[in-house]
Amino acid sequence: MGEIKDIAIKKPEIDYTNAWSTSLTFSRNGELWGAWNQHYPAILGVCSGDLITEAKSVTNLKPNEEQGGYPDCLNDSTGKRWVFWESFGWDILNSKPQQIKAAFYDEKSEKWSLPYIISNDSETAFNQTPSASLDENGNINVVWSHRNLKSKFWEICFSTLKNNKWSEPISISEPNVNSRAPKIISNSKGKLIITWHSGIGQEMKIKLLELENTL
Repeated sequence: MGEIKDIAIKKPEIDYTNAWSTSLTFSRNGELWGAWNQHYPAILGVCSGDLITEAKSVTNLKPNEEQGGYPDCLNDSTGKRWVFWESFGWDILNSKPQQIKAAFYDEKSEKWSLPYIISNDSETAFNQTPSASLDENGNINVVWSHRNLKSKFWEICFSTLKNNKWSEPISISEPNVNSRAPKIISNSKGKLIITWHSGIGQEMKIKLLELENTL
């Protein structure tokens, strides 16, 4: 086993950082990079970097205006870096929908883009734990856990980026069954495979769905 090292995190003015929940991937040139939760520079924010040089904040474009966490990351078909995350869950207490957001890194400006909102804001709801992957056509596909406040059941939502436009989210899990914490990957042929945990207590199982064609 190799040496355990600290990753390079953005240093706040005060000597306090608290980081966890890392997502890692490799760029096309083999560079390791990732995204993770960090208390500073936000109450709960997402930072990202190549783990060697200083990380940059993905969510905190202005102090206390953009918060969130639990990210996933990938490189798109052009090599562009993307990060996906859930917005601050406490928004629900203010009757605001928790959202699934995405941003890409602009190499020229060396900044993260303004966030896209992937989830549906038609009603106050929880949207959590996004996972992203490319399909055989190079489209970005994202899944996450969703629950309408009028329902006691969580479901798995799916959206895909085609021609620079995110599709309307759809539910892909079984109705009236708690479905949470999805993961999505592509196999060697670019087909999408999605898993999540289904049910509660002694009835909890892992479900698997293979998408033959992008929805």
